[in-house]
Amino acid sequence: MVKLALLLTAIVFATQDPAVVRNGTITGILTTASGAPAVRVRVAATAVPRDPADSSAATVSLGETDEQGRYVLENIPPGRYYIVAGRVDMPTFYPGRLERASGTALALSSGSTISGINFVVEEASLRTPEPSASSRTSLRLRVQVEDGGELLASDARNTTIQFTTPDGNKGPELPLNSTSFTVPDQGSAYQVRVVNLPDGYVVKSMTFNGADLTSDVMRIPTPLVRVVTFTGQGDLQEAADRAVQRHNEEARTLSITLSRREATRE
Repeated sequence: MVKLALLLTAIVFATQDPAVVRNGTITGILTTASGAPAVRVRVAATAVPRDPADSSAATVSLGETDEQGRYVLENIPPGRYYIVAGRVDMPTFYPGRLERASGTALALSSGSTISGINFVVEEASLRTPEPSASSRTSLRLRVQVEDGGELLASDARNTTIQFTTPDGNKGPELPLNSTSFTVPDQGSAYQVRVVNLPDGYVVKSMTFNGADLTSDVMRIPTPLVRVVTFTGQGDLQEAADRAVQRHNEEARTLSITLSRREATRE
């Protein structure tokens, strides 16, 4: 019994040893500019970098607000942290600033809880801005010859790709050997045709974003925005970024396949 009592006493003293580091908690409430609870908003504790010029931010705890805008960030090691909320690429820093330099760092001691970290989330952190309807859109052009043939540049020097709006207004006109081009507006539509092909060649197919342009118009799509995973980093985020990039590249590539006339005879 004496040995057991001594063992229990040693355990109690060990757990009370000030040298033992214990993680802490930070809690608060997020609201919008209108005063309403900011519901289902990503919240994180990010370590304050040693070098102020370092733009990286190591996330040590993640959470999400509930229906009342409340959040709890747990299991945070002692240290200095920024509390950020909203979009990964444009977060709001406590006490309600978009610039990290204007944010307030919190010092969390071993085993402590910091409550009442309430602040307003900027509107820019809550949603992704819609692209401007007047912005120019960059597209890719891919021209190939069926069966791996090659169309000599000298043969196609007078060949152009012409774009016309459904109401008859002229759009871009570019050489066949172009690799990229721009159009004025996202959401616009164009009829596309290849003019002055050299003798012996015809257009076998012409596609854009899944549409057959030999019978349909080319509609300029709005690109997919970045899909942000819960952590906003790591292998899953990289895979999501690659998938969005591949989709945008394929959806924004005008593909034209030419064929020699002899190859089309039965």
